[in-house]
Amino acid sequence: MYTIGVTHSWTLAARRFVTLRCLSIALMPERSAPPNSHHLDRLRKVSKVMDDAVSVPGTKFGVGPDGVLGLLLPGVGDAVGGVTNSYALFAGYKMGAPPLVLLRIALWAVADLLVGAVPLLGDGIDFFLKSNRRAVRLLEAWAASPDRVSHNSKTVLLAVAGGLILLLVGVCALIVWGITSIVGALPTIGSWTI
Repeated sequence: MYTIGVTHSWTLAARRFVTLRCLSIALMPERSAPPNSHHLDRLRKVSKVMDDAVSVPGTKFGVGPDGVLGLLLPGVGDAVGGVTNSYALFAGYKMGAPPLVLLRIALWAVADLLVGAVPLLGDGIDFFLKSNRRAVRLLEAWAASPDRVSHNSKTVLLAVAGGLILLLVGVCALIVWGITSIVGALPTIGSWTI
């Protein structure tokens, strides 16, 4: 009789827990739009102006002041692009995007800055890179499917980190090869080799 009472009280407690848990899940509001989505709307507008203000007739390609300013006034386009990319990071932060997604936006911003710093070639590439539009697409995808985008961001960042490590190893190997070539080319002084 004692065991029946204990089992019965555990069963009641379990039923209450399941009922309360189901009730709390049922009462949770559905997330149709990410919090602070007005930041995403503003970012869409900024991206449209900076990357695609004027459409090239007969194509889906657009040109904006980001690329044109960089071509006409070196450095100014990169500075303006840096400000708009900073807003993309701010919007993602305000929307509650995880650090991996924000880091991916920052990666595109840095790539845009570095590529834009190369005279003429960088400005030409800047017309196609469009980091603002990429930030908008990434935040929209994150708002629609947070888990998938977070996983993809982790994969992309690991690939970039691996590429940077390989680049660093290659540069170190090149430096070692250069030093050994220079030392090998030095003349021998007496019985000492330098």
